[in-house]
Amino acid sequence: MNNCFALSSIIRHRVVDVDNEAENKVQKFLSQTNSQIKEAFTYLKNFMTNLRENTTEKEFEENLTDYLIRITELANSLLQPI
Repeated sequence: MNNCFALSSIIRHRVVDVDNEAENKVQKFLSQTNSQIKEAFTYLKNFMTNLRENTTEKEFEENLTDYLIRITELANSLLQPI
């Protein structure tokens, strides 16, 4: 989650990722995970990158609901026995 937040902040604030260091580290991490984690990471990165600062109450509620549903689903699936 921290890597996702950091990368989305870099993208959102248009900070130069010198030599793609941040992106490369994220890709190295993701290469060691399963497709479910990769999908969740991509969703969260896009969510955090594209989240508008000035939203209506309704938009905020919809965004927060979608986010919480995704996080809960991910957490529940990770807790399932293999």
